[in-house]
Amino acid sequence: MLEAFQEAAFNQVAEEIKHKYPDNTLVLTYAHPPVIEDFMILNRAGKLKWDPWLKNQPFFQPEHTHPIRLAVYYRRTPLGYAFGNFSAERQSLEICWIEKRLDAHDDMDHQMLPIALSCFSAYGMLLRKQGHEINKIDLTQQ
Repeated sequence: MLEAFQEAAFNQVAEEIKHKYPDNTLVLTYAHPPVIEDFMILNRAGKLKWDPWLKNQPFFQPEHTHPIRLAVYYRRTPLGYAFGNFSAERQSLEICWIEKRLDAHDDMDHQMLPIALSCFSAYGMLLRKQGHEINKIDLTQQ
């Protein structure tokens, strides 16, 4: 269920912003296992520094009971990801890991953080409609 809500929020953001880019192939999606594998291929090729599979594991962040997993594709290739969490206790959406491929197209220069913030915000609005209190988006270091 969380995956479907995230997918809906991310798709809405993609539809709103993809016209800003020269190539309108921007896709914002939930990072399902096959999507994570796309990023693992980039990691093995040296185009990502972190291991996205490891950063995506619940045992790595046991306090994360409500994970948020964004994957970004542009020009029909994986661009980057942002993984985080909703913390009801802290009333916050937390971006814990964010990474863009090292050889990203120039169109995406300085775009990963604004895209991630837009997606987390859209998902936060859905959570608010369900009665959750959300007061901030945090960039955290794990």
